[in-house]
Amino acid sequence: MRTTIAALALLALLPASCKATPGLAEYEEAKTLFQEGKLDESIEAAQRSLDENPYAFPTRWLLATIYERQGQWRDAVDELQQILAVPEVDPRIAVIAGNRIGEILVRNGHREQAKRFFETCLEHDEGFLPARMNLGVMAFEEGDPDVALYHFDRVAKAYPEIGQAHLYLANVLVFLDRREEAREQFRLALDCEDLTPEHRKKAEEFLAGSGQ
Repeated sequence: MRTTIAALALLALLPASCKATPGLAEYEEAKTLFQEGKLDESIEAAQRSLDENPYAFPTRWLLATIYERQGQWRDAVDELQQILAVPEVDPRIAVIAGNRIGEILVRNGHREQAKRFFETCLEHDEGFLPARMNLGVMAFEEGDPDVALYHFDRVAKAYPEIGQAHLYLANVLVFLDRREEAREQFRLALDCEDLTPEHRKKAEEFLAGSGQ
């Protein structure tokens, strides 16, 4: 599972409001080194940034990204847990960090722990799209289409501009043999600008095969 477009858009807004002056230069250095592929040097710069500003969300997020890329997923989770431990952490940041912890845990086989993080995200913000999508995907993978349907339906209604939500909902409806409803969701998916070429092709093929 990947963080969705909506989460990335929200994430892009947060660092500017979270960066404090202390450690900012070191953070920018760490980011540049990361972009250049110099991961160990980037970690060193990020740690210097945290020495100046231990509560910096962007620096912790960057370190988590580096550690996960290096295969050190437990260290990545630890950095994100440090974000959640910040006194009076911004709730928007908490749900983003919690959702990412869940995604890392899923990728490394800890599904029940991941599910608890996703559910906690929704307790704080029931409209948080990525966590609800992740719970829907997990439910479908685990053979519970009714729960998957519940989550995808809520996302599709709350965010009608997200094509992926309509597509996932359509897939569950096909599985449940509710093909007429599935066709409508595929049509709605095709109206969304965010749909990938691969997903667009899948929707078009279903509609063509079912006579639109």
